Amino acid sequence: MQSPDDRMENLKMTIHENPIQVAIVPTRPSGARSIILTRQNSTVRERYLFLAVATLLVSFVGLLLIVAFSKSNASCGLSLSPYDVSKQTNEHVCLTAACVKTAHSLLSGMDATADPCNDFFQYACGTWNRVHQIPEDKSSINTFEVLADQVQSILRNLLEEPITKKEIPPIRKAKLFYKSCMDTDQIKRIGDFPVRILLDQFGGWPVTKKNWEPPNMSIEVLLGKIKD
Repeated sequence: MQSPDDRMENLKMTIHENPIQVAIVPTRPSGARSIILTRQNSTVRERYLFLAVATLLVSFVGLLLIVAFSKSNASCGLSLSPYDVSKQTNEHVCLTAACVKTAHSLLSGMDATADPCNDFFQYACGTWNRVHQIPEDKSSINTFEVLADQVQSILRNLLEEPITKKEIPPIRKAKLFYKSCMDTDQIKRIGDFPVRILLDQFGGWPVTKKNWEPPNMSIEVLLGKIKD
């Protein structure tokens, strides 16, 4: 058996090799004590370091939130007039004819006197609503209807251009059809004669002929003529 001195020496060697916490608690009324050894999970320095890092992270996140909130409030207090020109140049700004025309269309519909933070619709579309009044034959008007009218005007101008030999057949036919529909004098002069000829080719029509009789042809033949 080992003596008490040998046991104490072994205990000191164990403590030196593995950092541990030593707690001496009384176990018997006689005053004898026993040593309870527990491994140390983390040092005091590591705990302080963890608390410091956590504090820095929380402070950084809080600072970001404060800056973002202050910027959002400041933006509503600034003048957002679309006619203000920024002093800083931007190389990525589109300055082509199409971009400038689109920008003019958007800016001309905005109401720079309105506060976008209070009434964004008035700020973005206030002038457009004043310029474009609702027609008497409509209950409302919007941007798509205005664009449709502009497209109709462009198509009319294209169809009214002279027919050239370089144009493909569909375009030439469209121009001829448009011109024939707009020639009201010719329409009044010939009347419904072309339509009657066309109806006779398909077997006639009882509305145009008093003594009309059904044609002696099958539905397949009639559909074939219509297709041709």
